[in-house]
Amino acid sequence: MNLLLENVKSAKHYGDISPFIDLLYREAYDVLTDGYPVVELGMREGGSTAAFLIANWQAWQVEGTNGIVFSIDHDRKALPMTENYHREIGLPDKLHVGWISLWGNSLEIAVGWKTEIGLLFIDSDQRYEHTLQELQAWAPNVTRTILLHDTETLGPERNWGVKRAVEEYVTTNPGYWQVEYLPEGCGLAVMRRK
Repeated sequence: MNLLLENVKSAKHYGDISPFIDLLYREAYDVLTDGYPVVELGMREGGSTAAFLIANWQAWQVEGTNGIVFSIDHDRKALPMTENYHREIGLPDKLHVGWISLWGNSLEIAVGWKTEIGLLFIDSDQRYEHTLQELQAWAPNVTRTILLHDTETLGPERNWGVKRAVEEYVTTNPGYWQVEYLPEGCGLAVMRRK
């Protein structure tokens, strides 16, 4: 499995997420082995998805857990693109067991979501308003960790996007979340439930 993680980290099309692949894997493995699902909002080329699927397979092999990884994207092209890139890096099809890919608006899907989530990964629109809405819609279901990508890259054209949304959400929901910012690459916010 480590070789597969190295393939993900070294793939050119996963460059912006590659500094965080090991963290994504570890966070996913921890919640999957405890029986909680991973939910990913925005999969694009599937670098984060690959890390989550490797963690799910490893959790099943080592702990015997039957985890689920949900990937939600509004772009119909995301799924075939992800599957193609997964083949390019040598990700075996068997790792797709326990993966549910949903096409649609993440905010609409959140309305009917009733399942607790161990790990929520947000790498979708990156605009401030949309990211804040995703946090408001999904965070109440999260038992452990929320990871948000692109905290260091998006300026005024995206209304300072992800980082601003995290700060506002945490401020308006005091006492629930501990936040850490990782500045590598495009940046990552790590929100842990207190």
